[in-house]
Amino acid sequence: MKHLLILAVALSLAACGERSTGGKTPRKADAKAWQGTDNAFVASGWKPSDAAAWQEQMRLRAQTQNEYNRVR
Repeated sequence: MKHLLILAVALSLAACGERSTGGKTPRKADAKAWQGTDNAFVASGWKPSDAAAWQEQMRLRAQTQNEYNRVR
């Protein structure tokens, strides 16, 4: 019974291991956050690939989430 329990634990831990792809899948570099995408879910006033507009949108979003500014 003890050997069966050890075997079950060993098999369950082995199943959690991460498999290596062997270098077959090329890594894609992440895009810049401000590059975004063209779809219907972008904030109004923001244009994809416009870093300055993205910075302004992030600043405005942070200000609306600032409790100190909301209470005043």
